[in-house]
Amino acid sequence: MQVSITTRAIIEAAVKRGWTANLIDESLDFFEVITDKNETYYFHNLTSYRGSGVNGFITKYKNLLYDLVKKNNLASLAPTEIFTDYNQANEFLKTNKKVVVKPHDQSHGNGITVNVTTEQGLHDAVELAQTFGSTTILQKHVEGDDYRLLFIGGELAAAAIREPAFVVGDGEHTLTELIGIENTKGDRGQGYELTKTLINTDVAYAYLKESVAIVPGMGEKVQVVGTANIGQGGVSIDVTDTVSPNIAQEAKRLVEYLRLDVAGVDYIIDESGTGYLIEINTAPSFGLHEYPHYGDSRHVADTYLDWVTS
Repeated sequence: MQVSITTRAIIEAAVKRGWTANLIDESLDFFEVITDKNETYYFHNLTSYRGSGVNGFITKYKNLLYDLVKKNNLASLAPTEIFTDYNQANEFLKTNKKVVVKPHDQSHGNGITVNVTTEQGLHDAVELAQTFGSTTILQKHVEGDDYRLLFIGGELAAAAIREPAFVVGDGEHTLTELIGIENTKGDRGQGYELTKTLINTDVAYAYLKESVAIVPGMGEKVQVVGTANIGQGGVSIDVTDTVSPNIAQEAKRLVEYLRLDVAGVDYIIDESGTGYLIEINTAPSFGLHEYPHYGDSRHVADTYLDWVTS
């Protein structure tokens, strides 16, 4: 068993300062940091003595978050409804052409189906979402780049584009085989242990369907998972210096309104530059910022330690 990449980054940052860091329970990502002033701080991954439980509750349940965002005009949202029955869902699909179906209380891309365009696909997506929770959300599918904005102590610490898991063809192997080859690479591990996560084969096969037997040409890049989630095998591109100031300011207002000390704010930004809020994560992985697959590393674990110990 390995601790998460976030826990490891915080421990490494503390040790570089000359502080003491002790892993107390590896299975729980529970550790202590003792500063040069002999002050002891306990952590469960990103959870410290600072932070509010109720605001984490709001962000966990997307329907609550969306209701607050709409009520207070805090951010742009794609058209969204709570699933009630298939007649209502079919009408929503007819109006919006492409939809995303998701459980209201999951993260890491669990139970989400994107780019749903048919009634049968909608039915299947709702059934999948309902295996993860009792409430299912329907949302218009917006094409664009998937952004994660990381806030620590209410300030923007880093920003990244998350790209969905993909493979590159060699003209010989099928997509099924290429996913298997990709998952043998040493930089991929379970969960958030390493800089890349294993591509979830069940999710990939459900997304690709019959296409899994296709043999892509040499150098052909093929997306194999619908959601741009690092936990599903995606990659990150650092855009801290180029993220839209308007989106960053809107996200900051959201974080301040919800009184979130640490938050990963997720947007889809379309080709016009309009950003649509997707969700907020109060235990965001530091891995995609500390170890981006493209672009500069951002030492967010140091920023986090500065904030916790201030």
